Amino acid sequence: MDKRIEKRKFGSNLHTAVIAVAVLVALAGVYALASGGASGQIQKLPLRSLTTSKVALGRFNETLSVRGTLTAKSTIYLDAIAGGIVEEKIAEKGAFVEKDQPLLRLANTNLKLEVITREAQIAEQINFLRNNQLLAESSRLQLRTDILENENQIKHLEEKIEQAAPLIKGGLLPRKDMTELQIDVTYYRNRNAIAKERQRQEEAIRARQLEQLQESAGMLQKNLAETRKVLDDLVVKAPAAGYLSELNVELGESKVPGARLGQIDIPGSYKVVAPLDEFYLSQISVGMPALVALNGRKVDATISKIDGRVNNAKFTVEIEMPEPLGEGIKAGQGLDLEIVLGAGSEDAVMLQRGAFFNDTGGNWAFVLEPDGRRATRRAIKLGERNKDYFRVVSGLKAGEVVVISSYSAFDKADTLVLH
Repeated sequence: MDKRIEKRKFGSNLHTAVIAVAVLVALAGVYALASGGASGQIQKLPLRSLTTSKVALGRFNETLSVRGTLTAKSTIYLDAIAGGIVEEKIAEKGAFVEKDQPLLRLANTNLKLEVITREAQIAEQINFLRNNQLLAESSRLQLRTDILENENQIKHLEEKIEQAAPLIKGGLLPRKDMTELQIDVTYYRNRNAIAKERQRQEEAIRARQLEQLQESAGMLQKNLAETRKVLDDLVVKAPAAGYLSELNVELGESKVPGARLGQIDIPGSYKVVAPLDEFYLSQISVGMPALVALNGRKVDATISKIDGRVNNAKFTVEIEMPEPLGEGIKAGQGLDLEIVLGAGSEDAVMLQRGAFFNDTGGNWAFVLEPDGRRATRRAIKLGERNKDYFRVVSGLKAGEVVVISSYSAFDKADTLVLH
């Protein structure tokens, strides 16, 4: 039996086609939302996977947060005056030492032999000077003796002349005896005059020589003391009381003159030494305030010195600490500090710091819409920063919410759909 086949209507086929196209479009939209981060403009993300922050309005202090090291404000370096081999370590690193306390002993055989030779030479020169002084004194005494003898002879001859005068007058003695006596008197008088003149000249010369000899002897004695002091320098002593923070020596190690042996930190006064990025070199100046975190409190301090030499893109500053700092403070401990770069602004627009800055450089950010369901990419401009906030120059208003976590997973997207 034949079955009748009915012909389908065109309207029914069109309805089916429209439904199929709608399904395809919906599937394409879902796929775009799921994969828009890699190649599209929209990406769907759970809100809990993001970190957001509200743009605030308030006081902004431009500060720089760094890590520094507490060191003694006054440090005395120990250098080897006389070189030698380390024979004995008397004090240990980190110990408190008193002034003139022995710290270590060096041995130097060649130096000892040199000192002995030098001492012998100086002693010989001193003996030579003393011999000259003895000779000068002996000459002075001899002149005095000669003068006394001359005067004695003159006195005897004058007495003989006085006694012979009446005898010659009475014809008892020949006149030539008187003449001989007078010639002898004249001789001894002239001789005595010459001796006295010589005495005056030698006294003047001797006074100058004595002054020179004493000066030379003093210099030689000083040289002898300095020569012996070289041996004393083989024992290195503390020049002042303090903590022996460094002692860079080992037994048997050879040290040349001028070598750095260690250092002593004078207790009671401290400073903080901190490395800064060379970017801030033009912004830092002496006298700038700083806040140092010390034992749970903030200590006001100031920058006292800037070392502008750049090494590995860093330069260093010294921050003078007030006194006293209290107990439990030790040189060498690390401290957190904030350097105040500029005066604070009372009505600054501020955005909390976050990882987004590493992805955008502060040139753009994702800003949530008021309903919190979408975040759109927006151009912004950020200015100064401190440890907590960026100062917003443009692009954001107080009260807006910004995604501040990393953008590495969706940095190509223009819009984030949040759920």
